[in-house]
Amino acid sequence: MPTVFDFTSGVVADTNVADGSTTRQATQTIGADTLTVALDSASGRHAVVMTDTDFFGGDIPNLNGAIFAMVDDAFGIANSLTLSLDGGKIFDLTSINIADQNFSGDVTYIFTTAKGSVQATIDTSSGAVVVPFTDPKLQGVTSVVITQQGGGLFPAVDDIRLDNITLPNAAPTFVGAGATLSVAQNGGASSASALLHVSDTDSSQTLTWTSFTAPTHGTLSISGVTAASGGADITPGGVITYTPA
Repeated sequence: MPTVFDFTSGVVADTNVADGSTTRQATQTIGADTLTVALDSASGRHAVVMTDTDFFGGDIPNLNGAIFAMVDDAFGIANSLTLSLDGGKIFDLTSINIADQNFSGDVTYIFTTAKGSVQATIDTSSGAVVVPFTDPKLQGVTSVVITQQGGGLFPAVDDIRLDNITLPNAAPTFVGAGATLSVAQNGGASSASALLHVSDTDSSQTLTWTSFTAPTHGTLSISGVTAASGGADITPGGVITYTPA
């Protein structure tokens, strides 16, 4: 189920275009998720959340009520606009309503993530445009940076639609790392499972124990060693034994 960030409630932002502020970002919280929309950090950037009619003095197509907009003041236009969620959460960007405040015709926006970039050329002469996305480069990401081809950015945005919001993966860690296994030289096989418990708070994942480096002396045997994640002290299943030489 997508979450649409429309700036109507749960918003923390500047709301006055004439207050001389250099506030460059806004946040909106919906349920357990907080979206941050931020202009680049160059000196003097200023953004507000207001209704489109208050900001522009009239209704702008596809800017529906409250919007995030950059203020046209003495500091010039922006270089980029970044979308991100609290706690490094992962999301799919499925659509955004965006306008170039110059309303001067075709504009090419570039949406960049850690997976690559997606371009969208739109005609903003009549107002904002709903830009939908299905490209995998905008799926399963932690942030999206929006720039404009040719440089400069003078944006107004609304209805940012995010889907598949999830917490970032927590890497498993060994519990009590550094414990030692004492064995007799040329002795029989000893279980090492008790020394290899892990913590992994993610749920619904399968953990698999494998050997990274074989021992210099003796033999390490690993067979069918898996367990379900979702705990602070997880015992490996299967068999892990060390046979000294």
